[in-house]
This record gives sequence, C-alpha cells and structure tokens, in this order.
Amino acid sequence: MGLLYLILRGVRLRIRTILLHFMTISMISIAGLSAQNVSVRVEDAYSRAGELGYVRFLCNTNVPLASLIVPVKLVSEDLTIDSVVFSNLVPANLYVLNSQLSNARRRGFVHILPKISDDIATFYAYDEEIFRIYYRVKLNADEGEIPVDTFYNRFYDAGFWITEEIQASDGLGRTIRPDFQSGSIWTDQTTDVGSEAELIP
Repeated sequence: MGLLYLILRGVRLRIRTILLHFMTISMISIAGLSAQNVSVRVEDAYSRAGELGYVRFLCNTNVPLASLIVPVKLVSEDLTIDSVVFSNLVPANLYVLNSQLSNARRRGFVHILPKISDDIATFYAYDEEIFRIYYRVKLNADEGEIPVDTFYNRFYDAGFWITEEIQASDGLGRTIRPDFQSGSIWTDQTTDVGSEAELIP
C-alpha cells in the first residue's frame, strides 16, 4: 500500500512538472509575440489649398507579417479622400489589397491580406512606406492641422462581438497588435497661379 502510494505520488508530481513546463513555454511565447516591435506611423504631410496631396503610412516590423489591417480616421471637411496606393512591399500578385474609406464617415479600413496558397506570403518593413492615401484639399480650406489617426470600436452584432482595431498577423496566423503613431496634414491657403486648372478631374 505504501509503495503504490509513492508510485502514484511520483506520477502526479511528474505530470504537474510537465504541465508547469508547458505553461511556462506558452507564457514566454505569448509574451514574446506581444512584445515584438511592430508599428505603423503616419508621416506628416503638407499641402496647399486646391492641391492633390498624399499622406504616407510607414511600417516597421522585426517579424514577418502576413497581414495588416489599419483603421484610418481622417476627420475634416477641408479635404476629400481620393484613393489608396500600396507600395511594392505588398505586390498585388501575392496579396489582396483593399481599402474601404468613406468621405461621408471620414473613416474606414485599409486591408493587406495574403492570397490563399500553399506558401503564405510575408513581408518585412524597416520604417518603410506600406501604403499612401491621396486626398484633395478644397480651395476654401482653412489653414492649420488635420489629424490623421486610427480608431478602436467594439460592438455587438448578430450574436457576436465585433472589434475594429489595428491588427496584424505573422506567418503562423498569430495575431499581433501593432503600435500606432498618428500624424497630421498641414494645410496652407497659398496657391499657385492657375493651380485650380491643374487639378485632376
């Protein structure tokens, strides 16, 4: 009876040690993933009234990214969003590149998602442009600063909680929440002679 007790006790201790070992590995893995240096920042832009300008979004990551979703908030009546252009870091033959930016809501999303294939495409970026947003400044725009930021939203819909936030994933499908640094578009009332005629129709 004493021998059986010692055997069972030894087995329980062994199982407990193994569980603690795997829990420690998991905690280190999760901590390491969340601490990765992944960030997106907005580079300040300068535009004059009546101009077509652009603002650049730069990405920095020390892990290979497979996807990136950036909610963008650009609240101002002094400009209209024209288009989004993606950089060569994410070629269209490897990624699904999509933007849903609304001039009515002054916000939306920019999506970079890998195409379905045997080998998931990934990219590195070292404070490099990942995409840019073109905008048109109105002729009667006020001089000053227009903030360019991200946003967070969480709501309940059709039985599910939906979270809208900046996020990325690595090649293994693990979720990463990048840091975000906002920027500004600075507008100036100075215009060139004939600048109105040079606007893209």
